[in-house]
Amino acid sequence: MEALAKIRSEDVHGGVKVGTVLFWARKFMSMYHKRCQLSFLQENRVVIATDASTHGCRDVLVSLFFSPMSNVAGCAVSQSVGLSKVLAPNEIPLCQEAEVRAAKREEERLSSYKLLQALSHQLLLQTQLLTLMSLEPSPQLGLLPLKPGDSREVSNENGQVTVTIRRAGSEFEEGVRCDLTHVRNVPIVTCLMDQGPTGLAAASFMRHHNYLIHFAWDKIHRLIRDLKLSESSVPGLSQTMLMSSYVMGINYKPFGRGAFFEEKKEALSAFMNTTSAESPIFQKYVSRIAKDFNMDCGTAAEQNAIWESLVEMATWTRKGGFPKASRWFSWHECCEDFLPDFWASRMVLEWYVGGGEEGSMPTPESMSNVTFQKIRGDLGGLKLAYQCLSSDVFENSWLLYLSAQPSWTWYSHQTSSVKSPSDAVSYSVQMASHWASDSHLQDTAALLGSSNAHSWEALFEYTSDASGLANNILQYLVRLLGQRASSFAKHSCPPECFAGVLAGDESLGLSSDA
Repeated sequence: MEALAKIRSEDVHGGVKVGTVLFWARKFMSMYHKRCQLSFLQENRVVIATDASTHGCRDVLVSLFFSPMSNVAGCAVSQSVGLSKVLAPNEIPLCQEAEVRAAKREEERLSSYKLLQALSHQLLLQTQLLTLMSLEPSPQLGLLPLKPGDSREVSNENGQVTVTIRRAGSEFEEGVRCDLTHVRNVPIVTCLMDQGPTGLAAASFMRHHNYLIHFAWDKIHRLIRDLKLSESSVPGLSQTMLMSSYVMGINYKPFGRGAFFEEKKEALSAFMNTTSAESPIFQKYVSRIAKDFNMDCGTAAEQNAIWESLVEMATWTRKGGFPKASRWFSWHECCEDFLPDFWASRMVLEWYVGGGEEGSMPTPESMSNVTFQKIRGDLGGLKLAYQCLSSDVFENSWLLYLSAQPSWTWYSHQTSSVKSPSDAVSYSVQMASHWASDSHLQDTAALLGSSNAHSWEALFEYTSDASGLANNILQYLVRLLGQRASSFAKHSCPPECFAGVLAGDESLGLSSDA
């Protein structure tokens, strides 16, 4: 607004003043803040959707508040979160143990403390009543979690709620009376955020102290985390992601100018002008390229057709997509062009960076035990791209791509079909009782079945270690299936298991096994 006001201030027919524009902008923001405070005044049941973002050089916590009691929503006052790793005295309210650790700079979760501080201040500014400290339950309301083997029965007699606890291996019973007379006045907060180490640590701290705040995680972020966590089940998958991402994005390098893409096009043109279908370098890779191109290579005519198809390679004729970490499934989208061109790209780069002489450059397989960071420190450009095209990268990229197909389908379905609060409630009601039979889990498990054996045939045809490849596929899919099942299982736990109450059918929520 300020920049626009400066431009229009010199208009011939009555320009605007920068100071006036800024005054009214601040005035409107102040009016909005007062209306939000009035809407949430003395509210004790609040739902918060929060996320951290960077504005300039500052981390800012941006939150949206919703009151289910008043059916009103509003933006909270954004909070600037300090970046310093050192706490000043009394900067954040801390318990004594945390204060001592912070003074000694031993506090590893400083960012989580700052997140809670910012969230608590937003609560206070919005409701004029609540802070995170006010969510601590009273002894009459709070019951400690049960230990394994214990059971709990709740009975209501003449308005008196009694909780009977049976300890495992003991015949004695413990009876606790709960005063629920003022339960409607108990403050409860639900917080929806991205699943990251900072937010998880903050949620763990609040749960450890039994505060009345429920943390919910974005299901799409949970999917991406499940895919990422599953990579640790197979050695080399993380390195594969780094190497393949470099090759996929090289058309935009260096510094976003795309100079390497122009060099690639010139290299391909030189290769086509100086070699033929009978060249040794082409004969070395023709069978693998034929598989990638889905063509036959048994005759000279068929091989010549493959050689002529090289000029149409997608990754060499157009820039294509870029595997941005912030754009979900962008790596998998790039794989659709990257994998069919894999062996043809390696052939051209081997010829180009080696000066047309075989053996002048170490093969990617000889560098398989060297990390991408180490190779990148020694090489760059197309030479580095060539070293990233090893057979292990090819196999692991196909493993990651094929294994993620059910997850990609689930993501596409969620973004296209769950668009309103009623859609989300319907989905939660269905998952509360049928999450274990969800088609996403079935499709992921089916990748290990005989009906999908054809998906892996091309990998096993040229691999030098069929047993190791089969074990990697098994380990990764089992880990991924376990991660997704663990994420879905939350639908059978409180409060998600009571979603049927929101749908108007109390039996759906109250009959849950949870």
